[in-house]
Amino acid sequence: MRQMIGVLSVGLFLAGGSAAQAQQTVPLERDPLIQFRLVHEEPGPDRQSVEYEDDMVHVGREHLFSDADLLSVEPFSPNPGDLGFQIELKPEIVDRVASSMTSATGMRLALIIDGEIRAISVIRDAIGWRLVVAPLSLSEEEATRLTELVRARWPRGDPQR
Repeated sequence: MRQMIGVLSVGLFLAGGSAAQAQQTVPLERDPLIQFRLVHEEPGPDRQSVEYEDDMVHVGREHLFSDADLLSVEPFSPNPGDLGFQIELKPEIVDRVASSMTSATGMRLALIIDGEIRAISVIRDAIGWRLVVAPLSLSEEEATRLTELVRARWPRGDPQR
């Protein structure tokens, strides 16, 4: 049986982290669809500077984990326009991600979906094999569009209502 190491909460549930939610365009590729990248305090050659909620953030060019590392992604929508995700990591990357998250405790983590930063939160703890992204407030059209993209990539069940 797998053991849960922690819970991620970027707009999500980053173990008590306060989450800032907004939709700001990130000049990044749209693939992978879901990416988690560190946010740094200073610019650098391995970082991309992006405006997010009236601040300039410096997002690492390399992701901590993304589509290729995800076994499943289940969208859920408790209310129209709200969209969250239950994400299960592939077993072979759980230790690597936990180690990366532990060494990055106190740093900020950006959730990028379809090329846009959707949330940034402080890493409070390592995560385990499963994480939950708390519902993001989106327009109903955007929530539907992202749900369709996720279902096309990870075809499993319907969102929970």
